[in-house]
Amino acid sequence: MSDSKALMFLRNPLMSAAKALMFHHNPLMSAAKALMFHRHPLMAAAKAVMFLRNPLMSAAKALMFHRHLL
Repeated sequence: MSDSKALMFLRNPLMSAAKALMFHHNPLMSAAKALMFHRHPLMAAAKAVMFLRNPLMSAAKALMFHRHLL
């Protein structure tokens, strides 16, 4: 078992090197993801507005929770 694990470990530098190459090829992909992220502040702002509207809901849930404790 330990010999096979050693072989797997010796094989994995090739895998990690391939992943490193993929990472170096992927700046285009990561740039696209960054653009998506920069577009998403609008989505995040909408979620924040939803969250700011929801204190009434969360307060009601908190009251329900405290009633359940009683």
